[in-house]
Amino acid sequence: MIIGRKHTKQAWLPRFIGQSFERWTSADRASRLRELREAADAARDQHDWAAAVKLYGEVSAEDPSASDIAVQLGHAHKELGDYDRAGQLYYATLNRKPGDDDLHLQIGHLEKLRNNVAKAMEHYKKQRPTCDRGENISNRT
Repeated sequence: MIIGRKHTKQAWLPRFIGQSFERWTSADRASRLRELREAADAARDQHDWAAAVKLYGEVSAEDPSASDIAVQLGHAHKELGDYDRAGQLYYATLNRKPGDDDLHLQIGHLEKLRNNVAKAMEHYKKQRPTCDRGENISNRT
């Protein structure tokens, strides 16, 4: 995310959207992915969920192993009301990262929206307790 700069829709749209990665050097590819992530984060921060879906989708297509992007893509779908697609993304990511607290929180929210309170509570309870600074305190004595 770019901090300290106001984003307008024109300012955060990356120049590389829709271009093929095939002819890009690894440095160009890394630069494009970074720019797409920043643009997707800016769209998310502005609650422009349709743009966030498009941008996070492009990042995910080029870097399918990026679990954090899959969660953000799921969140954007959830905000658009596409609960089925959000669930697909969340649960696929859960298979790779079963202990991810943020993912359990997002799945809990999704299941609550689906009126599946028991499943929502199951995921909320899987989060580890944290202190105010966000550090895990579940193993403290």
